[in-house]
Amino acid sequence: MIIIGTRASGLLLTIGLLLKISVESFVPWNCGRSLPLYSEKTAEGGRDTFAPSSEAEQLKAELLQLGDSTERGFEASQEDRKRAKDIIDQLEKLNPTSEPASPYYSDFTYIPGSNISGKWTLIYTDAPDITTLGKTTPGALLGRIGQECNPPYIKNVIEWKRPKWASALPFSGSDESRILQKVCTKGKASPDNPLQLELELAGLELVTAPEADSVTSKSLFDSITNQGLPVGLLQQNPVSLEGPLTAPFGKARILYLDEQLRILKTNQNFVAVNIRSDPEWF
Repeated sequence: MIIIGTRASGLLLTIGLLLKISVESFVPWNCGRSLPLYSEKTAEGGRDTFAPSSEAEQLKAELLQLGDSTERGFEASQEDRKRAKDIIDQLEKLNPTSEPASPYYSDFTYIPGSNISGKWTLIYTDAPDITTLGKTTPGALLGRIGQECNPPYIKNVIEWKRPKWASALPFSGSDESRILQKVCTKGKASPDNPLQLELELAGLELVTAPEADSVTSKSLFDSITNQGLPVGLLQQNPVSLEGPLTAPFGKARILYLDEQLRILKTNQNFVAVNIRSDPEWF
């Protein structure tokens, strides 16, 4: 039998809180930290029909630096946001990809060039639902946030870590213990409007990180001992909620996309700047 103290029980309640904020705190994108701001791997013979111009590369470098200096936009001033908007407006005019949402066409056939498919990590946003996210869940420490685009699904992924106050508690895991919260949507696009994605809410997942899944634990007690209480529970009993019905979740317009960087804008006029996740962390 496992006896859980008052403070340790807060870790268990964290799972419930994550379920709650899954619906309340999401716009159709995501954000992250603790990842290099650009891929170390240079795409050789990339799929872009047109390679990004040297002007685009300079603007991208400035935007990446801005995301770094403002903590993904979480600490951005009005001047920072204005500069980010100016850069994004210029990059939109230099977008090298004409049909970035093609994998989400109903009659998809392969179209040469970069597209939205893959795993992405956000490095800048001005969306208040995202920039305040780390302040809404004291029972967990906000980590990276990513997005997996695997047609027909687009899954928004938030990484939650053990908070510092819980480090001395039994069954609290380690600094490497991670829970991945995924809000699952389905995306649709059309050749008539190849830069726009229509999103519908499809479900929710709460799972452990890939490295936790690689640790073999035969029992719930072993999982909790090895991974901590929240991660151990989810390792043995991952949460996956998906019903037969979907609900409208918003729209996103792809302003810029090449092999390394993607910029989205929602119908609320918030922006998100993502890089391809390299190395992958979810």
